[in-house]
This record gives sequence, C-alpha cells and structure tokens, in this order.
Amino acid sequence: MISGQLDHIEHRMDSIEAAAVRQGAIAGGVAGGLITTTILLIKAQMGL
Repeated sequence: MISGQLDHIEHRMDSIEAAAVRQGAIAGGVAGGLITTTILLIKAQMGL
C-alpha cells in the first residue's frame, strides 16, 4: 500500500520535473531571442 503510493508520488515528481525543464528551456529560448533582437536593433540604430 505505502510502496504503491510512493511509486505514484515518484512518477508525479518525474512528470513535474520534466515539465519544469521543458518550460525553462522555452523561457530561456525566448529570453535569448529577445536579447539578440535588442542588440541587433541597437547596432542598426548606431550604424554598426
């Protein structure tokens, strides 16, 4: 009984961790894209 509950909790934790990693990767990609775009716009305005 307790072992089954622990297995269930471990499975849920793995699912939560996988979702967090995925969302973190997406957020990092978006942030990186925004930074790159900002730098390119600044360079374009400065004529570089």
